[in-house]
Amino acid sequence: EVYAAATGVGQDASERADLMNYEEWELIWNDLGFMRELGVRKVGAAFAQSRMTVIDEHSKTGKSAQLERLPFEGFMEALIRLSDSKVLPSVEEMENNGHRFPGEYLMA
Repeated sequence: EVYAAATGVGQDASERADLMNYEEWELIWNDLGFMRELGVRKVGAAFAQSRMTVIDEHSKTGKSAQLERLPFEGFMEALIRLSDSKVLPSVEEMENNGHRFPGEYLMA
């Protein structure tokens, strides 16, 4: 809901608030601080490759709901696609910075 409010999703009757558009997707990765490492191209490709196939893209529901936005399943697929590109710190890097777990290191 935070990202939907920031991008104005739901103000138009053809937009469904339960689907994520590209602007929301990009905001998440900017807020997490991963855009520099992953890059706009990789983030955009993960979004595009995770969209559902649409039989009639000229229909109102086909275009707005599925062709340009991700449902929850598409969000999870895109997340997995990007997780394959994220580099985790080595044990030495974590120990040098006083962290025991990769999550602590990444969020520090």
